[in-house]
Amino acid sequence: MEDPVKPDDADEKWEQYYGHTRAKHQLLRYYLGPWMRKLGPNFPKIRVFDCFAGRGEYDANSDTSPIELTEIETSTDIPGSPQIILDRAVEHSAISENIECVFIEKTGKNARILRDNLPARRTLPDNISYKVVEGRFQDVTKEQVKKSGGWNLPAFFFIDPYGYSQIEYDLITDLSCRSGHEILINLMASEVIRWQDVDKHQDALKKPFGTDNWREELENYEPDHLEHREVGYYCERLQENGPNETLAYLVTEEDSTAMKYYLVFGTNKSDGLEIMREGMRSCGPGKFAYAPHREDIANDQSGLDQFYGNKVREKLLDLFSGETMPFDDLIKEYVVEEKRSAYRRKDIRSELKDMEDEDLIDVTRVTSKTERGLGGHDIISFPDE
Repeated sequence: MEDPVKPDDADEKWEQYYGHTRAKHQLLRYYLGPWMRKLGPNFPKIRVFDCFAGRGEYDANSDTSPIELTEIETSTDIPGSPQIILDRAVEHSAISENIECVFIEKTGKNARILRDNLPARRTLPDNISYKVVEGRFQDVTKEQVKKSGGWNLPAFFFIDPYGYSQIEYDLITDLSCRSGHEILINLMASEVIRWQDVDKHQDALKKPFGTDNWREELENYEPDHLEHREVGYYCERLQENGPNETLAYLVTEEDSTAMKYYLVFGTNKSDGLEIMREGMRSCGPGKFAYAPHREDIANDQSGLDQFYGNKVREKLLDLFSGETMPFDDLIKEYVVEEKRSAYRRKDIRSELKDMEDEDLIDVTRVTSKTERGLGGHDIISFPDE
């Protein structure tokens, strides 16, 4: 079944560059930097797949300012995700052995326009490559993974369809279950909510959830911190067969508080979770959200922790009472347990140092050379409650 939206190659679809689109691009750009810095020097090749690449341009009359490109030239005033990805790749070319960018676009019209908007290959560093692949995400992605180096090399998949029927569960989980693979998905949760009670949409709604029993399971699902149970259930389903961890970023309408979609991140690495957690915390007007009209999640220091009633010290004592562990391991566990906490590594370090000063914990320096330092393999010992 086709999604009830304009065709992907309709010119009207590319006329407006919204603030929420910019926030999505900002988050993508934010994450690719540390991802490339960490993996680029350590593998013979890393890959970025833009699975719904579009045409790489928006109407220049849009009021929203575009993401600035620093390394490549493009013929359009407002670039799309392909140029942002390629710009990041060139920026990190000096520390990477090989970065390949694969832009998948199902319509010939969009693919032709995209090719015109990308820089000539001869202008790029020798270790940076890209290709535009015409075809449907569902049909060509696995083959492109194989052609670009196989399943064991790191890969980041940006999956940004309009609608929900194209994000087939088995494909998404197959792409994201590998250790070095990560995903960022646009889940049109507003459309899922809109159509979930309409009979003719039931087959299409099975695709993202991957089960005939999704309605029954959704009704029995106990909501977590996310406002929309459909998103929490989707994340839980992904983690059953795909990535070890997920994190969701709320995106609202431009002129109201209504939810438009969620960006769902999936990773198998705690480092990736920590980096994306920081990105979701800092990108957009709202903690873990692009929500310009939501005062309840305004981007202030209290963040979403105001809803939990916890502070970082209370949570540290609750999680690690009676335990002894290195600082880095503590951070990894904290990030997994407190995915949507506003507190960052530096906040946790600061609180641990205060707790040490108050004799609430013991610290044995292994990595740090002075009493002022705290990090790496330094051992933290918590008392029993």
